[in-house]
Amino acid sequence: MSLEKYCLYCQRRFPQVEYLKPLYSWTTGNLEGYFCERHYEQVRDFNNRQKQAYEDYDKRGK
Repeated sequence: MSLEKYCLYCQRRFPQVEYLKPLYSWTTGNLEGYFCERHYEQVRDFNNRQKQAYEDYDKRGK
């Protein structure tokens, strides 16, 4: 993935990639993309809820 200087959520461009936060996939560990501060926590929390739901479902199946 290239170092794009925009938030994947709102598509807002930033002067430097340092203003953005990287988010990594909980399933593969690969970089999903960069998000501005406003959307980073929102997307991270959504991913955490997905991970928790998957783990709860996996436990229930055993």
